Amino acid sequence: PQSPLSRTHALSACAQVSAKKQVAKNTPEAALADNLLARHKVHDESSLLALGAADLEAAGVDRIQFDVMDGNFVPNLTFGPEMISACRKYCKTPFETQLMVSQYASEVMLEEYVEATKGPNGEPGVVIVHVEACDHLHRVLNKIRDLGGSPSVALNPHTPAEAVKNVLCDVDHVLV
Repeated sequence: PQSPLSRTHALSACAQVSAKKQVAKNTPEAALADNLLARHKVHDESSLLALGAADLEAAGVDRIQFDVMDGNFVPNLTFGPEMISACRKYCKTPFETQLMVSQYASEVMLEEYVEATKGPNGEPGVVIVHVEACDHLHRVLNKIRDLGGSPSVALNPHTPAEAVKNVLCDVDHVLV
Protein backbone atom coordinates (compact mmCIF):
# COMPACT_ATOMS: atom_id res chain seq x y z
CA PRO A 1 0.00 0.00 0.00
CA GLN A 2 1.08 3.57 -0.67
CA SER A 3 1.99 5.85 2.19
CA PRO A 4 -0.17 8.94 2.65
CA LEU A 5 2.65 11.15 1.38
CA SER A 6 3.24 9.14 -1.81
CA ARG A 7 -0.51 9.16 -2.48
CA THR A 8 -0.51 12.89 -1.97
CA HIS A 9 2.27 13.21 -4.55
CA ALA A 10 -0.07 11.44 -6.96
CA LEU A 11 -2.49 14.34 -7.15
CA SER A 12 -3.10 15.50 -10.69
CA ALA A 13 -4.37 18.82 -9.39
CA CYS A 14 -2.02 21.52 -8.27
CA ALA A 15 -3.08 21.38 -4.63
CA GLN A 16 -2.05 24.62 -3.03
CA VAL A 17 -1.73 24.05 0.66
CA SER A 18 -1.85 26.28 3.69
CA ALA A 19 -1.81 24.68 7.11
CA LYS A 20 -4.35 25.44 9.81
CA LYS A 21 -2.35 23.69 12.50
CA GLN A 22 1.29 23.51 13.51
CA VAL A 23 3.16 20.32 12.62
CA ALA A 24 6.57 18.98 13.62
CA LYS A 25 9.48 20.02 11.38
CA ASN A 26 11.06 17.52 8.96
CA THR A 27 7.93 15.38 8.66
CA PRO A 28 5.76 14.62 5.65
CA GLU A 29 3.06 16.77 7.21
CA ALA A 30 5.49 19.71 7.46
CA ALA A 31 6.30 19.37 3.77
CA LEU A 32 2.60 19.64 3.01
CA ALA A 33 2.17 22.60 5.31
CA ASP A 34 4.95 24.49 3.50
CA ASN A 35 2.81 25.14 0.44
CA LEU A 36 3.46 21.84 -1.27
CA LEU A 37 2.53 21.76 -4.92
CA ALA A 38 1.65 18.19 -5.71
CA ARG A 39 1.45 17.09 -9.33
CA HIS A 40 1.16 13.82 -11.14
CA LYS A 41 -0.69 12.49 -14.15
CA VAL A 42 -3.59 10.33 -13.08
CA HIS A 43 -4.58 7.76 -15.66
CA ASP A 44 -8.38 7.70 -15.31
CA GLU A 45 -8.10 7.24 -11.56
CA SER A 46 -10.38 9.76 -9.89
CA SER A 47 -10.07 7.70 -6.71
CA LEU A 48 -6.34 8.47 -6.55
CA LEU A 49 -7.01 12.20 -6.65
CA ALA A 50 -9.78 11.79 -4.07
CA LEU A 51 -7.45 9.87 -1.74
CA GLY A 52 -4.88 12.63 -2.16
CA ALA A 53 -7.50 15.19 -1.15
CA ALA A 54 -8.31 13.10 1.92
CA ASP A 55 -4.59 12.95 2.77
CA LEU A 56 -4.31 16.73 2.48
CA GLU A 57 -7.27 17.15 4.81
CA ALA A 58 -5.69 14.72 7.30
CA ALA A 59 -2.49 16.79 7.16
CA GLY A 60 -4.46 19.84 8.31
CA VAL A 61 -4.77 22.02 5.22
CA ASP A 62 -7.44 24.71 5.25
CA ARG A 63 -8.20 24.61 1.51
CA ILE A 64 -7.46 22.62 -1.65
CA GLN A 65 -7.10 24.40 -4.98
CA PHE A 66 -7.79 22.61 -8.24
CA ASP A 67 -6.23 24.08 -11.37
CA VAL A 68 -8.49 23.27 -14.30
CA MET A 69 -6.78 23.63 -17.69
CA ASP A 70 -8.46 23.21 -21.08
CA GLY A 71 -5.52 23.04 -23.50
CA ASN A 72 -6.57 26.40 -25.00
CA PHE A 73 -6.03 29.18 -22.45
CA VAL A 74 -2.98 27.25 -21.24
CA PRO A 75 -1.30 24.38 -23.10
CA ASN A 76 -1.97 21.71 -20.46
CA LEU A 77 -5.15 19.67 -20.20
CA THR A 78 -6.32 18.44 -16.80
CA PHE A 79 -9.85 17.46 -15.76
CA GLY A 80 -13.41 18.64 -15.38
CA PRO A 81 -15.98 19.16 -12.64
CA GLU A 82 -16.66 15.44 -12.28
CA MET A 83 -13.16 14.88 -10.88
CA ILE A 84 -13.60 17.69 -8.35
CA SER A 85 -16.99 16.31 -7.32
CA ALA A 86 -15.41 12.90 -6.77
CA CYS A 87 -12.97 14.45 -4.29
CA ARG A 88 -15.79 16.07 -2.29
CA LYS A 89 -16.98 12.60 -1.25
CA TYR A 90 -13.70 12.06 0.62
CA CYS A 91 -13.13 15.35 2.44
CA LYS A 92 -14.86 18.40 3.88
CA THR A 93 -11.99 20.88 3.36
CA PRO A 94 -13.03 23.98 1.37
CA PHE A 95 -12.25 23.76 -2.35
CA GLU A 96 -11.04 26.44 -4.72
CA THR A 97 -11.24 25.87 -8.47
CA GLN A 98 -9.06 28.02 -10.70
CA LEU A 99 -10.45 27.97 -14.23
CA MET A 100 -7.46 28.39 -16.52
CA VAL A 101 -9.74 27.88 -19.49
CA SER A 102 -11.01 29.79 -22.50
CA GLN A 103 -14.08 32.00 -22.20
CA TYR A 104 -16.22 29.39 -23.94
CA ALA A 105 -15.23 26.64 -21.48
CA SER A 106 -15.73 28.84 -18.43
CA GLU A 107 -19.17 30.04 -19.51
CA VAL A 108 -20.53 26.74 -20.82
CA MET A 109 -19.48 24.66 -17.79
CA LEU A 110 -19.61 27.35 -15.11
CA GLU A 111 -22.62 25.89 -13.30
CA GLU A 112 -20.94 22.46 -13.03
CA TYR A 113 -17.71 23.98 -11.66
CA VAL A 114 -19.56 26.10 -9.08
CA GLU A 115 -21.54 23.06 -7.95
CA ALA A 116 -18.45 20.81 -7.77
CA THR A 117 -16.57 23.40 -5.72
CA LYS A 118 -19.26 23.85 -3.05
CA GLY A 119 -18.70 22.53 0.46
CA PRO A 120 -20.27 19.33 1.79
CA ASN A 121 -23.29 21.27 3.09
CA GLY A 122 -23.57 23.57 0.08
CA GLU A 123 -21.22 26.26 1.40
CA PRO A 124 -19.88 28.52 -1.37
CA GLY A 125 -16.65 27.28 -2.91
CA VAL A 126 -14.16 29.70 -4.43
CA VAL A 127 -14.34 29.76 -8.24
CA ILE A 128 -11.53 31.73 -9.85
CA VAL A 129 -11.69 33.01 -13.43
CA HIS A 130 -8.88 34.71 -15.34
CA VAL A 131 -9.39 38.30 -16.41
CA GLU A 132 -7.42 37.50 -19.59
CA ALA A 133 -9.90 34.76 -20.58
CA CYS A 134 -13.18 36.60 -20.03
CA ASP A 135 -14.60 39.21 -22.38
CA HIS A 136 -17.58 39.62 -20.05
CA LEU A 137 -15.92 39.35 -16.64
CA HIS A 138 -18.73 41.08 -14.72
CA ARG A 139 -21.27 38.66 -16.16
CA VAL A 140 -19.23 35.58 -15.26
CA LEU A 141 -18.47 36.80 -11.72
CA ASN A 142 -22.12 37.67 -11.08
CA LYS A 143 -23.20 34.29 -12.40
CA ILE A 144 -20.79 32.54 -10.00
CA ARG A 145 -22.37 34.38 -7.06
CA ASP A 146 -25.91 33.77 -8.36
CA LEU A 147 -25.11 30.04 -8.55
CA GLY A 148 -23.98 30.03 -4.91
CA GLY A 149 -20.23 30.29 -5.40
CA SER A 150 -17.58 32.67 -4.14
CA PRO A 151 -16.49 34.65 -7.24
CA SER A 152 -12.80 35.38 -7.55
CA VAL A 153 -10.54 36.69 -10.27
CA ALA A 154 -6.98 35.83 -11.28
CA LEU A 155 -4.55 37.74 -13.39
CA ASN A 156 -1.26 36.64 -14.83
CA PRO A 157 1.82 38.46 -13.46
CA HIS A 158 2.32 40.37 -16.72
CA THR A 159 -1.25 41.73 -16.69
CA PRO A 160 -1.59 45.23 -15.19
CA ALA A 161 -3.51 45.33 -11.90
CA GLU A 162 -5.85 47.90 -13.46
CA ALA A 163 -7.40 45.02 -15.43
CA VAL A 164 -9.34 43.95 -12.32
CA LYS A 165 -9.96 47.37 -10.80
CA ASN A 166 -13.52 47.59 -12.12
CA VAL A 167 -14.54 44.20 -10.64
CA LEU A 168 -13.04 44.47 -7.15
CA CYS A 169 -16.48 45.06 -5.64
CA ASP A 170 -17.74 41.86 -7.35
CA VAL A 171 -15.09 39.44 -6.06
CA ASP A 172 -14.16 37.78 -2.79
CA HIS A 173 -10.52 37.08 -3.77
CA VAL A 174 -7.88 38.25 -6.23
CA LEU A 175 -5.14 35.81 -7.27
CA VAL A 176 -1.94 36.93 -9.01
